[in-house]
Amino acid sequence: SDVCSSDLRWPEARDTMKAELAKWKHAGYDFNLDWLLRSVNTVLTGEAQFQHLHNRSSEEVQDGLKRATKQINTCLNWISARLGLDHDEVFFGRYGVPVMVRYLDRHVGPVPAADRDKLLFWYVQAAMWGRFSGSTETNIDQDLAALDEAKGGVDDLLDKLRLWRGGLRVEPGHFTGWSRSARFYPLLYLLTRMRGARNLCDGIPLSAHHLGVMSRLEVHHLFPRSILYKSGYTKSEVNALGNYCFLTRECNLSISNREPEKYFPEMEAANPGLLRSQWIPTDPDLWKVKNYRAFLEARKALLANALNEALEGQIGRAHV
Repeated sequence: SDVCSSDLRWPEARDTMKAELAKWKHAGYDFNLDWLLRSVNTVLTGEAQFQHLHNRSSEEVQDGLKRATKQINTCLNWISARLGLDHDEVFFGRYGVPVMVRYLDRHVGPVPAADRDKLLFWYVQAAMWGRFSGSTETNIDQDLAALDEAKGGVDDLLDKLRLWRGGLRVEPGHFTGWSRSARFYPLLYLLTRMRGARNLCDGIPLSAHHLGVMSRLEVHHLFPRSILYKSGYTKSEVNALGNYCFLTRECNLSISNREPEKYFPEMEAANPGLLRSQWIPTDPDLWKVKNYRAFLEARKALLANALNEALEGQIGRAHV
C-alpha cells in the first residue's frame, strides 16, 4: 500500500483508487487495493511484482489506472453477461483479471468473439482449479509471459493451463465440496444463469435481475437441513453442493422444510422438465431421506456433465 503514496510520488493515488473500488462495491463487487494495483501493474509493466512500478512517474501511473479501470470494467461485463457471475459472493478467481486486463490493454481493435470466449474459458478454468490460490505472483507472471509471446496469445495461455493442470474436464467428485466457501459453489450459480435453470415454484427461467425483494435469488437446500440433521447426517453432508440450488426468495420460503418426495412430484407435474433444468435426479427413490447420499452422487454426476457442456459449448470452442 505504501507504493500508492510514496514510491509512486502521486499523493492522490490511494484516494483515487479507493474511489474506483467504491464504484465496484456499489455494483456488488468487493475488491481491494492490492487487486486493483495489480492490474495497474500488469498494464504498465507486464509484470506481477510491484517493484516494477517503482520507477514509473505519477503521470504514467495515472494513465495506467485509467487504462486498467477501463479494461476491468470490460472483464466484469463479460464475466457477468457470459458467465452470470454478477456479484461478489460468486466472483471467484479474481487474480485472473489482471491477466485479462493486460491482454485487453494490448489488443488493437475489437476483440474477436472467439478470443473473448477462449479468454473466458481460461478464466473459469483457472479459477475453479485454484490457479492463483498459491504462488500468485509467479503464476500471474507465467501467464503474462504466455500472452506476450509473439505466436502465443490466448491459445498459448490455454496450453500453459492444460500443462499445469493436466486436464480440464470436470468430474462428479469435484462437486464434493460443501458450504458457500467451496471452490465449486460459484459454478453452481454459473450453471443456473447459463443453462436455463427454472424456478421450482413456477417454472420461470432464473435470473439475478428479477424485480422485487421476494424475487432475488437465494440458496435453497433441496433436502431440508432440519430433517437431514434429525436423520443423522453430518454438517458437511447437509450443506453439500449437491444439496444446493438457487430459487427466488418467495419460492424458497414457500417450500420451507418440506421433504423432496412430497414437493418434487407436485412441481414437476405443474411444469414438466423442471427438475432436469435444475440437474435434479428424476428417480423418485432418490427423493427419500434414507437415500440422500445416493441422491448426492447422482446429482454430482448431472452437475459435472452440465458444466462440461457449458464450458465446451456456450462459453467458447476451446477443447478440453
